[in-house]
Amino acid sequence: MKKVIYVFLVVFSQILVAQNTPEQAIDALLDSTRQSSIKDVTKTNVYFTKAKQLAKQEKLEASYYKILKSEVVFNSVLGNNERAMNLADSLINQNVSKFYKANGYLEKGILLSRTTNLEAAIKNAKAALVLFEELEDQKGATHTFKILGNISYMNNSFKEARHYYKRAINYMLKDSSMEAAGNTYTNLSRTFEPTNEIDSAIYYNNKAKKIALEFNHVIELKFGAFTNDADYQSKIGNHEAALKALEVAKSVADTTAIPGMIGTVFQIRAVIYANMNQFERAAIEAENAYQIYVDNGHETQANQTINLIRKFNAQSGNYKKAYQYLDMYVKNTDSLNQLSYEKNLSDLRFKYETAEKELKIIEQNSEILKKETEKNRVILIAFCLAIILILLIVVYVQNRKSQNQKIAFLENEKENIALKSLMAGEEKERSRIAKELHDGIGSLLAASKMHASKLELANTEKKTLLINLLDNASKETRRISHNLLPESLMNKGLDVALQDFINSLNESQLIKTEYESVNLSVNLPQSTQLTIYRIIQELLNNIIKHSEATEAFIQLQQHDKKLIITVEDNGNGFSYDNSKNGIGLQNIKSRLSLLNGKMEVDSNVTLGTSVYIEFELEK
Repeated sequence: MKKVIYVFLVVFSQILVAQNTPEQAIDALLDSTRQSSIKDVTKTNVYFTKAKQLAKQEKLEASYYKILKSEVVFNSVLGNNERAMNLADSLINQNVSKFYKANGYLEKGILLSRTTNLEAAIKNAKAALVLFEELEDQKGATHTFKILGNISYMNNSFKEARHYYKRAINYMLKDSSMEAAGNTYTNLSRTFEPTNEIDSAIYYNNKAKKIALEFNHVIELKFGAFTNDADYQSKIGNHEAALKALEVAKSVADTTAIPGMIGTVFQIRAVIYANMNQFERAAIEAENAYQIYVDNGHETQANQTINLIRKFNAQSGNYKKAYQYLDMYVKNTDSLNQLSYEKNLSDLRFKYETAEKELKIIEQNSEILKKETEKNRVILIAFCLAIILILLIVVYVQNRKSQNQKIAFLENEKENIALKSLMAGEEKERSRIAKELHDGIGSLLAASKMHASKLELANTEKKTLLINLLDNASKETRRISHNLLPESLMNKGLDVALQDFINSLNESQLIKTEYESVNLSVNLPQSTQLTIYRIIQELLNNIIKHSEATEAFIQLQQHDKKLIITVEDNGNGFSYDNSKNGIGLQNIKSRLSLLNGKMEVDSNVTLGTSVYIEFELEK
């Protein structure tokens, strides 16, 4: 017994030493909340209460809001949205710490994203982003960009979602957070599915797959990337590839034994079989998914799967079974709607009670306002006059701004005209030099080769060497001439000219290049075709000169009146901010300005460089 008491005293004394300051004691209590967490909600709430009491007692405001930040997340995970929202508002309304204010806005945005008020969710997340950027908190900003991407996706604002996901990925790659970047690539790829841009969805999901295979232990990433791949491949008719990708996802699900993952594999396999018109097999796979969801309490997923089973049985002609599952679906939907109704009723009751309190405050304020009306009348008149003056100033400023914009527009037009003239002159000079090379030097070299072949030299080896040198010089002259003036562009169009250019690069063995065009129109204006040709020519020249790449990929995609150019390589990346004033990039920007296009550069030391160019074609 004495030994037990001795051990207790030693441990207790160590705890006292470890918590010799109030801040350390608070941190210890927060550690306790993380250990008990949702396993013991009552105990966790006790730890939070003790921590807040200690912070108030010691007047540690920053520590108090640190506790609230953890408490918001805890209640959000539990689904106590009302409590979590009140705590988030407390963080927002304090002026002690910008960091905790930013977290308050972010958590409120996440909570609002679970409601129908997605615009308010985006507004709060953007407010958080502003504060994180002011604090230069890259980790907070990165997380917020990803949350904004998620909310924008839920709001069907797919273009905005892509923007936010790309910003998040850029930060993650700079920080070498490859696993996080991989997960965000899977989210980014999903934004292209609703707009039926499956090629782009596959492109970004392939980046996620590459990272997933590199970091094989990250099961969530690997599962998400390969289930995405299965879905996309099935949509474009590659059903065998889809089933193969799904097998990889299944191996991850079997290893983890997570029911939600296993159910998802069965559900996706059912959809693939349905796309293959094998509706009976699809129904069996969907029933397997349903049983897993039911056994593990996933009610929403189970009800969604019932509807799939009903649909597949109807398509296979088993109408009796389809009717049975339709009846189950209707009953389950009614049950879920009842739960939703009760939750909405609780929310309305809270809003009603809040409104009553606000009404009492308004009535009290109304009495105060009545007493001060006379006093404030003069102030009101002065305020109105000030408003009128401000409006006049605003109108004046707007007019000036409009005039300045017109001047800027005219200046821009003037610059574009000058730029067009410069480029036209440049193309004219290129044409002249190309013809000189072809007609002058090219003819001389051809004649020299002919004379050399007729020379009777004692040393046959030297004669052969001379002929080969002249032949190589002739070929190089022809290649330079064609690059300066691509005749195939003038005669056969952009697609053929680019293919010829790529073939010449591959023959020269400078770099292995792959070219692909999707829905490219043959009716583009010749000036536009020439500009696009020069841009791609400049990008490939930069890759050969600076990146030490061995492979490059060029893709042109046309969607109605929009043209997208993607150029990628596997070489050494570079800092775009440090290189954007280079002559090559400036030439590209000058040509793009004539097309009102935009360019994004994504460069990484290990992953190479990706250039994305987009512009509207002339209507």
